[in-house]
Amino acid sequence: MISISRASKDLYLLLIFALFIVSALSQKCYYPSGNEASPGYQPCSKDTSDPLSTICCNVELGDVCLPNGLCAVSGWPPRFWRKFCTERDWTTGKCIDACISDVSGFNF
Repeated sequence: MISISRASKDLYLLLIFALFIVSALSQKCYYPSGNEASPGYQPCSKDTSDPLSTICCNVELGDVCLPNGLCAVSGWPPRFWRKFCTERDWTTGKCIDACISDVSGFNF
């Protein structure tokens, strides 16, 4: 039988606790409906005093977070949009309300 020392057990428990805390602190992003966005969407700022900390863009796929709270992708023609918010309840006033629908009238 494999014997695990007390120190190893404590280290293992500490690691599990740290992973739990990190996952709990990671911000999720939400559609205006309150549905959770895919994990690729991340807040534009980790600084909670920054108003952009509630704005989410898909930085993994190359979205750029603009200072006005919109997301952009480079290329021609340039495209701008608001994606998601870290607030599940968009009525809190912390989520940008620009670009609520695209030119085809599709509401997010």
